[in-house]
Amino acid sequence: MSVLDQINQRYGCNTLSVYSAGKKKSWMMRRENMSPGYTTNWQDVPIAYAH
Repeated sequence: MSVLDQINQRYGCNTLSVYSAGKKKSWMMRRENMSPGYTTNWQDVPIAYAH
């Protein structure tokens, strides 16, 4: 932990952190276009024909 503290002190707060600290994400997955089944439904996959 002292090494983490030294790096954060030198390069700025929260440059490094312990993964389990639970830092709040600044991004979020977009879910508007997710299918209602939440899994692959082969009937929903479009078919592309090549001539």
